[in-house]
Amino acid sequence: MANYFVGDIHGCYRELIKLLDKVNFKFGSDILWITGDMLLRGPESVKVLRYIKNLGNSSRIVLGNHEITTINLFYNFFKKKSIFCFKKEGEKNKDYYTDVQKIFLENDSEDLMDWLKNQSILQMDMKKKIIMIHAGVHPYWNLEETISYAKEIEFILQNKTDLLQNLVGFNHSYKWEKRKFKDLYERIKFNINVFTKMRYCYQDGSLNMSIKDDYQKIKNQDHIRPWFLFDRKISQKYSIIFGHWSSLDKRCVQKNKNLYPIDTGCCWGKKLTILRWEDRKHFDEPCRRRKTPS
Repeated sequence: MANYFVGDIHGCYRELIKLLDKVNFKFGSDILWITGDMLLRGPESVKVLRYIKNLGNSSRIVLGNHEITTINLFYNFFKKKSIFCFKKEGEKNKDYYTDVQKIFLENDSEDLMDWLKNQSILQMDMKKKIIMIHAGVHPYWNLEETISYAKEIEFILQNKTDLLQNLVGFNHSYKWEKRKFKDLYERIKFNINVFTKMRYCYQDGSLNMSIKDDYQKIKNQDHIRPWFLFDRKISQKYSIIFGHWSSLDKRCVQKNKNLYPIDTGCCWGKKLTILRWEDRKHFDEPCRRRKTPS
């Protein structure tokens, strides 16, 4: 049995299948770990979702920001037959919501969304000392806090989807305030951003959500650092595998012990990457189409 970790797929179905063929993925014995953002931006989101859903116990999934946004739109707007006309703040791709609607209009959309909302925010293998998340783990959280915060978000997704519109839509909860952490929903708003959107942190624990470039390119920004360059509370014995940050120079990050970023920007015309855990070998499949980041 082998464990394979794949970066953000974003609807790039053909590249995913080609890559799984390349590594000779064995359904029923091998495990495919998926860093989230399986859908949108690429051309075949529904095919990706159906394929991964059919993997059953041969997959381990965490949700990314695109899944959580999609779940919110489906249950709080589409199913309620609200006017499906939104403008996602900061989203320059004007086709974004057209792509979402295409998913919702499929005959099996409700089954897919029900399956999706029951997936995890955090995946762990305590024996192998593996942690997988979409964007990151806050450096000021210990392991017990990280597990607890992930479970809180999962409970909302699985049982209280009506609350998502207040937790996800225009979520500007970036500032670390201990007093807010006593309030369940304020805590969840902040933690959704940590698990699914975080790149840079300030020394006080707050998040900078505007900078997306690789940290090697950032000049005169000593007051912020990538989340993984802080002294973390979780033991260095744990390896952290994450996606979300396609502009990150993976070679620089891998110099830091037990960090494995594997979003290599397939939806932006770059490549899709799989990491085979047993020998730490990477496999790539080039994008079959060209797209310029917007």
